[in-house]
Amino acid sequence: MSKTVYKLVDNSIQTQIVSDDYYLSANETFEKPIDGIYQPFSFKNGVITGATQEEFEDAVQLQSSNGPKSGDELVADLAQQLAASQILQAKTNAQLLQQNAALVKQVADLQSEKETTNG
Repeated sequence: MSKTVYKLVDNSIQTQIVSDDYYLSANETFEKPIDGIYQPFSFKNGVITGATQEEFEDAVQLQSSNGPKSGDELVADLAQQLAASQILQAKTNAQLLQQNAALVKQVADLQSEKETTNG
């Protein structure tokens, strides 16, 4: 059998399929974070928590109320957001590949067991 680990990495929530005898590391939990939470995320008492939508919107509004940004500042912000998104997507892709490999192995193991018990 296997189960899902939820982990907090660089203020993003990531998942990983692990075996039942997996030991949790720092910032990992078997408890699924509640739906509808927003950044910033934190790890408290073995649970991943986040801001409410209202808290998130207030923080965004506070950031934008510091005065208008120049075109160069906006382009720099967007470039930074794009780079962060690309890094997160690469990490997500790597995790999905690992999960897929684990599932393929599980299927192969199950097929092997079936052939052994039927043969």
